[in-house]
Amino acid sequence: MTIRADHDGYPIEEDVAALKAWSGSLEHVHEVLDAVGEYLESCGYGSFTKRGDYWRFATGGWSGCEEVIGAIPPLVHALAWRSSHRGGLHIYGLEVSK
Repeated sequence: MTIRADHDGYPIEEDVAALKAWSGSLEHVHEVLDAVGEYLESCGYGSFTKRGDYWRFATGGWSGCEEVIGAIPPLVHALAWRSSHRGGLHIYGLEVSK
């Protein structure tokens, strides 16, 4: 999955629609979160940090980045969302069974 940015940094509508419509398996949740992070880094307005199975997305409240965060599929959000904070900070993580 790839989420591309237009010349102003906003996400391409078709890519946002594909993100919203994602219906992959549980084993591929990390691919969705990685794609969101790659977009945030490439658009020029957000930032992304990944440590193990935790993703830190910082949008700064910019609408293009928030649109992508808002398009994260409900299954991914339900499984991985940990917290959201004022100013556009969103934390996602996957529990790893041992």
